[in-house]
Amino acid sequence: MDSESYFGDKELKYVPIGTLVQIRTVDFTHAPIYHIGIVVESNKENTETLFPSVMVYNLETKKTSRQFLGSLKVISKVDG
Repeated sequence: MDSESYFGDKELKYVPIGTLVQIRTVDFTHAPIYHIGIVVESNKENTETLFPSVMVYNLETKKTSRQFLGSLKVISKVDG
């Protein structure tokens, strides 16, 4: 797995389109929930904002949603 994640020491800077990610959803009354998704929209300018985010298609719920980079863990990156 990629060392750039919410488990690692590095801050995730940019996630290219097509990257396979693990999505962490936190509910403060329960343990975190993990899903697998694919990045479908990524904008370099958006990653320089206060709350950087990308659009991710969740393979389990079959829905697209905006996810903050802090809640993602890169499983596999796309070359290029």
